Amino acid sequence: MEPLVNRRLFELVTFDSATPGGHATVVHRFRTEGQYVLSVVREDREVESRSLTLLPGVQAAGADAAAAPRAGSHPPESVTIDLRDSQTGPGVPRPAARPPSRITLPAGGYAAFTAPPGVANRAVVRRVGTAGEQQDVEFDTAELGPEDVFALTLLRPGTYAVRNAVSNQTGRIVVTYPVVGDVPYRPADAVDVRVEGAGFDPADVTVGPGQGVVFRVGTRSRITIDLTEPDDGPGDAERPRRPLARWRAGSRPDGDREGDDVAEGSP
Repeated sequence: MEPLVNRRLFELVTFDSATPGGHATVVHRFRTEGQYVLSVVREDREVESRSLTLLPGVQAAGADAAAAPRAGSHPPESVTIDLRDSQTGPGVPRPAARPPSRITLPAGGYAAFTAPPGVANRAVVRRVGTAGEQQDVEFDTAELGPEDVFALTLLRPGTYAVRNAVSNQTGRIVVTYPVVGDVPYRPADAVDVRVEGAGFDPADVTVGPGQGVVFRVGTRSRITIDLTEPDDGPGDAERPRRPLARWRAGSRPDGDREGDDVAEGSP
């Protein structure tokens, strides 16, 4: 059987809002209709470009960062942009289909930028003038601004250092080690963190594995998260003995089992 969980996602312990990927997403609201060009940039070199068209549609007035979509939500006036390009390096999965070269979104809608694990590309969006020339940068994931959102999910238990590379403000996230019990573990709702000129609010956050953290940006920001102290749980002497667990293979459509029962657990 194929594993249901991508092990590489558990090994992600470093995140950067400039190059969102894995369990990380940057969300930006484009308010003004018109023609734009999206450049996919790797190490300051453009590796791919796509057309972005903002159509008349969503009312752009009266919204703030609190109205931005939460991680995992899919409002109708939004689009998810995969920053993976057709020249991905070894070990990086290629998309089943090439990302679209033309993207449309109603003005006032949200664009969510993300990529698979192992892809470190950033997005740079420039407006296109009436003569077809590229103008100043409209948006760059390397420097987020007010109303932008950086959302991520941490799976590896431990202590993470949080930093705004623009202002050098710091914070901390602690991902607790899950407690094995009779009730299956389910992550709680995402935690909101404001990013202001005075720093992160709150500066110290404690979450469980798989629980989201949403940074709502109010100032110029580039947010980095790095694991500084892993938590591998209690040692063998402290780990309680567990009853023998059994795993049963799934059923085929004809009702037959794919394999025999497999026993695993502490002796």
